[in-house]
Amino acid sequence: MSAGLIVRSLSYPGLPNITAKRYLRGGVLALAATGGLGMSGFKHFEYRDRQDEFGAFAADRALDERKARNSWAKYAGATWAISAVDYAIRPRLAIEESTPSRFTLSVPTITRGGVLWRSVLVPGAGQDFANQRVRGTLWLGAALAAGAGLVVADGMVERDQTDADWAEAFLDSAGPSELPARLRDVEVKRNDLQSSEDLRRGFRYAIVGVYLASLIDALLLPIHEAGVTRDGRVSATFAPLTPQGPSAQVTLRF
Repeated sequence: MSAGLIVRSLSYPGLPNITAKRYLRGGVLALAATGGLGMSGFKHFEYRDRQDEFGAFAADRALDERKARNSWAKYAGATWAISAVDYAIRPRLAIEESTPSRFTLSVPTITRGGVLWRSVLVPGAGQDFANQRVRGTLWLGAALAAGAGLVVADGMVERDQTDADWAEAFLDSAGPSELPARLRDVEVKRNDLQSSEDLRRGFRYAIVGVYLASLIDALLLPIHEAGVTRDGRVSATFAPLTPQGPSAQVTLRF
């Protein structure tokens, strides 16, 4: 961990992975962050438009749009944090020895514990550490998609709650001739609110389910099939002065 690593990890979500030619994982993070920022900006414009309208209902609608704007901004911020942590915990070569004519690099060792604690921090990070990049990206994408769905469902609940409250207010002030229609409207609004609450609850379960499933997958992941050499060493030797001229030798010890 270094100051330079922290600065690079805080760049735009997905960009560190893209610059490292990990396009799939970086693209998923960049898409999620861009979508969150775009929706936050869109909801902000709707919030400003609602403020130009008159009446108590318009004021409640403006409050709903402001909450949606803030929720999308938090989603984008969470994606930014996930991208930073995901980049910071990536396995890297370490310099074990360095002299004017020789340096030795250590290859990261894949262990069950290393796979698990990375998956605890970021869904799919453990699979990515074990060189199962597509598998890890799918888990990360599923978690981000479930989070986006939760934000959408939460906005639906806020709007349906406002509609239900106003329907009940109109029912209280309805005359005898308007009462049947107002009762039906209240029932419809309550059903819509119940449906949106069920949807929000479903996305909450989906987030927890994806997270736990990712951990279970990391626990059962066959490390010996991960395709990465375990306990290896890469040794590079440089001889700048030889009868034949400068030379270099790279050795991989299994």
